[in-house]
Amino acid sequence: RFFGLSVDLLCIAGADGHFKQVNPAFTDVLGWSADELLDRPFLDFVHPDDVAATAQAAEQLMRGQTTSLQIDNRYRTRSGQWRWLSWRAQGLGEAGLIYATARDVTEMRASADLLRASEENLAVTLQSIGDAVLATDAAGRVHRLNPVAERLTGWTESQARGRPVEEVFHIVNETTREP
Repeated sequence: RFFGLSVDLLCIAGADGHFKQVNPAFTDVLGWSADELLDRPFLDFVHPDDVAATAQAAEQLMRGQTTSLQIDNRYRTRSGQWRWLSWRAQGLGEAGLIYATARDVTEMRASADLLRASEENLAVTLQSIGDAVLATDAAGRVHRLNPVAERLTGWTESQARGRPVEEVFHIVNETTREP
């Protein structure tokens, strides 16, 4: 019953490199039937770039070199796509079994990649602007400075980050020269 309830992928694998039991989440995420998953070595489903690390992790668990581990790898779906799975596994070497749970983190990784690309794009844009740019959060604490703003204020971005804008950038009246 427990296997059937989990939305995460749950499995038992053997020392022979085959799954012994998989839960319905495996078929939901990967599209393979339970029989197809049980009939072939689990490494057959692993991305070629991840096979060595996956095999090494399984071997460490079987030999008792570690009692539990975490590993991320890609599994091929029935449609030929790759899904990122984040595994947590525990080995019972004396029984020749590995108990594991995996979570599909494909969308999370894709979102993180998009965020990273967006942040890099913003950084490049700020670096190329010829005017000083000083960005603050809603509370008025400095979040970013571009190089022109660093030269103008005398603060580096890392020194200024989190400080009140009034401390970093002194705004004065052009006529009276007063703050």
